[in-house]
Amino acid sequence: MYKKILVPIDGSEQSIYTLQEAIKLASEWGKDVHLTVFHATLPITMSELTLCTDIDQLRAETGQAIVAAAEPLLAGVPFSHDSVYQDGDPAHLICTKAQSEGYDLIVIGSRGHGLFRELLLGSVSHKVVQHAHCPVLVVRR
Repeated sequence: MYKKILVPIDGSEQSIYTLQEAIKLASEWGKDVHLTVFHATLPITMSELTLCTDIDQLRAETGQAIVAAAEPLLAGVPFSHDSVYQDGDPAHLICTKAQSEGYDLIVIGSRGHGLFRELLLGSVSHKVVQHAHCPVLVVRR
């Protein structure tokens, strides 16, 4: 049984589905489980800036909104949970957080882009599978 589960989300339907699946698993394992909903906000380069926009505030508000959207799904669950967001490269932050804070399972969604597109673009879930110190469950819809 896993005791500490990290569930990265990005606000997409796939990530919400993944969170629902993680909640089902954690509920089966009981009250000794702790689940963390995690969102990483990608850095924005200077070329992407728009005039008259506080980018840091916008990123913080977006990150907070994404993790807040997960809270209703966690209402009444029989285990402890929290929600966190950070700025930076998602795959790196997921793996670093999992290792430094002793998570023993990462449950992450798959976008299902297909092999060719994944080879060209890379994918967060693929990078996490390759670099995580613990088991990674990839949920595909």
